[in-house]
Amino acid sequence: AEPAPTPIEAAPAEPADALPPESALATFAAAGLPESLIQNGCYSCHDVNGARIGPPLRAVAGLYRTDPQAVDKLTQKTLHGGGGVWGPTPMIAHPQLDEAAARAMIEAILKLN
Repeated sequence: AEPAPTPIEAAPAEPADALPPESALATFAAAGLPESLIQNGCYSCHDVNGARIGPPLRAVAGLYRTDPQAVDKLTQKTLHGGGGVWGPTPMIAHPQLDEAAARAMIEAILKLN
């Protein structure tokens, strides 16, 4: 009989009071993005200009800027998760956010040039 596969261990969670890297603080602030994107951990998966786990926020703005339904679509994707647009890695759900907070963050992202 073959040995059982070794389970993959999840990376340890960051403490709730862990600070984001200075580079994230600087790039998000320089882009004029609200602190709520840092406070809610968006920097963990998204950078303003370069790809990380998720797409760059400027690329999101560029793709959705002319879509009249973009704020609604992206607010729902932020709250409930989703995928299929940027590759195989889905966006995780963020049910801890209220809809107004998620909407305000999406509106700020869509204003990026």
